[in-house]
Amino acid sequence: DAGVRLRGAMSERSGLVIGTTRVSRESADALLRSIDDRGLRQLSAPMFSRMVLNAPVGACAKQLALKGPMTTISTGDASGLTAIAVAAHLLAARGDLDRAVAGGVEEDRRAPEPTTSEGAVTAVLATEPPAGARPRIRLAGWALAGPDDVAAAVRRARPAAPDAVIDLLVGGPAPGVAARRTLIPELRGGAAASALGLAIAVAALRRGDVCSALVVSEPDASIACALWLVAED
Repeated sequence: DAGVRLRGAMSERSGLVIGTTRVSRESADALLRSIDDRGLRQLSAPMFSRMVLNAPVGACAKQLALKGPMTTISTGDASGLTAIAVAAHLLAARGDLDRAVAGGVEEDRRAPEPTTSEGAVTAVLATEPPAGARPRIRLAGWALAGPDDVAAAVRRARPAAPDAVIDLLVGGPAPGVAARRTLIPELRGGAAASALGLAIAVAALRRGDVCSALVVSEPDASIACALWLVAED
């Protein structure tokens, strides 16, 4: 959907970083059914191989021909946003990577009343913007902090302008952050929900509604994450 076409060397220089909070419930149910039907000695090997968190990411990388760095992040409800921050770090730190697909995915089909929002939200991060892209959306800063410590993550993500008023805050709450407008995605927790905050911020920046946006994870017992974006001509 991002309109990115990967061919030849581009595949070698493109990575995939995805956040999730649990293994696929559909795969887990299929494995249990195979055990019930065949016993432990003859359980389904394909279903067993899908019981690791990285299995969906491996399948996706194969389908999209992504041959660069690939990993799965699991840090509670902040997993999707954290995966985007990790992808940004890899792009900045490695010389063999030009772009990365990053975001969150959540599958919760088994529960009659899911406790998290099911779906996937991803973004394509690149060292250079696509030709003709205006405005340029720059990820100006990102940071992680300890459980529930959103304030520390924000301070680290915006070291050059810690007291400046930002145009848009997505997610939260974020103590001590001065924002002209605040949006809280109305989704249940989960990796996809946290990544949705970045998509909302990018959409507002692209429309020209705001010039800067801060995306923060919801309070979580695992980790806090903050990303600071700005629009540039």
